[in-house]
Amino acid sequence: MYNHIYNYIILLGIVMMAFLSCKTIEHTWFKSPDHSIEGVNIEILNIRDEFKAMYINKLENFDYIILTRDEVDKMILSSLLNDNDESYFIIVRALYTVLGGTYSAILNNKNELLISYKVLSRRGYRNKKDVLLLKLEVPPKDVYITSRIIR
Repeated sequence: MYNHIYNYIILLGIVMMAFLSCKTIEHTWFKSPDHSIEGVNIEILNIRDEFKAMYINKLENFDYIILTRDEVDKMILSSLLNDNDESYFIIVRALYTVLGGTYSAILNNKNELLISYKVLSRRGYRNKKDVLLLKLEVPPKDVYITSRIIR
């Protein structure tokens, strides 16, 4: 009888160690590409914190939303717009684990956008939702969202 309990405890310990050693913690917004994405770095624009929760809710069913110029003017800290600019401003899903890491946005020549977050940490944490504002020449065809803890 005690052998079964002892074996169960050992098995449970092995499963927990494997779970805690994971470097990537997945989330419903997590979407990793099955191929390498290399391209140009896209500047991530700073938005006011009070807009983040509203757009997190709006992005529940979409990878990104194209914004109007009026919406962008309200949410950024400084004016980036000029009358001749025909760029698209999009608010896109993002994930983070622990504050203090860095986001990157990479767009390749197939118009695939990779949003990634990397942070140096000793412990695993659950991913949390975030949003980023990007300025693009054309809207992306596909969006990939990743978050990784580097140990």
